Order: sequence, then structure tokens, then C-alpha cells
Amino acid sequence: MRASMNAWAVLLLLVASTFSPAHSFLPPTSLRIHSKTYCSYRSRSEEVPTSQIPLNELAELKQQPFFDLPERETFGRNLGGLYVATFLAVCWPIAGATWTDGGYLAQKLTAANVGTLFVVTAFLTRLYSGWSYVKARLDSPFVEYEETGWADGAVAKKPEADRIRDALVAKDAVEPTLSKLKTYLLASCSAWALSCGLLVMAVNSKPLFDEYDTGMLMQLNGDDKLAELAAKQANGKPAYCNSRYYRAVAGGGQGCGD
Repeated sequence: MRASMNAWAVLLLLVASTFSPAHSFLPPTSLRIHSKTYCSYRSRSEEVPTSQIPLNELAELKQQPFFDLPERETFGRNLGGLYVATFLAVCWPIAGATWTDGGYLAQKLTAANVGTLFVVTAFLTRLYSGWSYVKARLDSPFVEYEETGWADGAVAKKPEADRIRDALVAKDAVEPTLSKLKTYLLASCSAWALSCGLLVMAVNSKPLFDEYDTGMLMQLNGDDKLAELAAKQANGKPAYCNSRYYRAVAGGGQGCGD
């Protein structure tokens, strides 16, 4: 009779723990069984670190800088702000230092656009990799973790209730964000590839005359037309005026008219 009562008490405890709010929201932990590699979820927090529970990893991901942006309705405007800031603060000055002469506006615009889109694409790739990693952790029926951080990895099998919960979270909370990131990432990659093609066309349409190239300097000795073109490009100034490096070597750019 006592054994029967004990069995019913255990059964009631299991039912209560299954439908309690704590079970729905508190992260599960694990207890090793049979071997050092495989373990099952129990009430031992020292086995699976709380930070390595997939549901907690999702919450931690959203707390990291910029990783919560894809969930916002302003994500497109955020990317536009990143594009403008990168273009004006970084890529346009670099392009201007590359094409210092007039008449190279198309080259400077396309080059700055290529650099800016590369930064935006790299940013989107980082966001996508973080969200896809968490989704893979939620979809998996196992939890891979490290017990002490010294490459002593182990695998815990998720209970059925936790596996279903993680799968629902992955479908409802992660898949829409990943789909949005994939759309933006594909658009950014396509725009970057198109910009690279436009840059090649712009550069080939009006090649930059490199008067500092060693081969070019050797050709100047025996080619009068090339020497005349070099003199025209210099606009009556010493050839080192268009290079900050050679101006410094020449002692600050005497004769450049600055």
C-alpha cells in the first residue's frame, strides 16, 4: 500500500512539474549518465552550463550589439544609415585619394560604392551567421556543450517537451528573421557584384595615368607622345605633386603651387 502511494506521489510530481510555469520558462540542465559523453536533462546545473542552453543562447544573441536590428521594422533604414556613414566617412575619401585629378568622378563614385557595399555585405553576413547558428542549436535534438571550456565537449539529449519547444521557437521567432536577413544579403551581394562590373567599366573607359610606375618611366625615354601626355597630365607642375608620398620625399612639395 505504501509503495502504491509513493508511486502516485511521484506521478503527481511529474505531472505538476510538466505543466508548471517554471518548466515552460526556466532552462533545462543535464546530468551525465553511463558515460562522459552522453547525458540527459536533470536538475544539475553543473552539467550543461546555463549560457549554452539554446533558448538562453537566443536571448543572449539578441542582447549583443546590432543582432536585434533584424527584428525591427527600421532594419532597412538602419542599413541605409550604415551605407551612408561608410560611404562618406571611409570609402569616398579613399577613392578621392586614389583619383586625385579631375575628370574621374565616375571612377570615384563606383569605387566608393564597391567598398561601401562590401562593408554592408560583411555586416549582413555576420548577422546571418549568428542567427543561423542559434537556429541550428534550437532545431537539433541534442545539445552540444563544453563543461569547463577546455575542449571537453559533451552531448545532452533534449527531453521531448524541450525539443518541441525549441523547434517552435526556431520556427516562430528565428526563421522569419533569417528569411529577412537572407533577402537583404542576396540583394547586397547582387548590388556589390554589379558595382564591381561598373567599376571595371569606368576604369577601362579612362585608365589612370600612373606616372610613378617604373615601366612607365622607362617608356618615357623613347616615346615622345607618351612624354607629351605625361607633361599634359602634370599641368606644368612637377610629377611628384599628385602623390603625397613623393611630395614628402621631395621635401614638402615645392613648386606644386599649394
